[in-house]
Amino acid sequence: MRTIPITEQPPEKLPKRIEQLILQGENEVLDFKKEVTSEIKIAKTIVSFANHKGGRLLIGVNDNKSIHGINAEEELFMLEKAAGFYCRPKIELEIYPWHSGKKTILEVIIPQGTDKPYYSLGDDGKWWVYIRVMDQSLLASKVVVDVLKRGQTGTMVSFTS
Repeated sequence: MRTIPITEQPPEKLPKRIEQLILQGENEVLDFKKEVTSEIKIAKTIVSFANHKGGRLLIGVNDNKSIHGINAEEELFMLEKAAGFYCRPKIELEIYPWHSGKKTILEVIIPQGTDKPYYSLGDDGKWWVYIRVMDQSLLASKVVVDVLKRGQTGTMVSFTS
């Protein structure tokens, strides 16, 4: 996991790139989280991105695109635990803290997986595969899991919610 140390204070103003991501809104490769409330829930989102094209989480941003801010150290702990213990195989994240005034957000980059399918541990103690469909993380069907296992390239699978 690659993280810029929290002690290295980034600029007080969000980079233009991050502002543009927030304005763009959630989609198949971008998700906003007000905060990480559960390692199990965030692992599901991380896995869905890894099983898709990869993606980016902005933690500390509300669904309405406003900056909520977070305690970065607490969120980092939960992200590291989710990616390492609740995702199988483990997923390497890149995490960057950004500041907007006195509020901190985390940019979490999830790479497209090279060892698909990726599983996340559910509340029921079972390992499940999730995929990204538009702006949602959805449980994958057995057919989709089979396609991911085979690593078929050039296969077009279209998903709708």
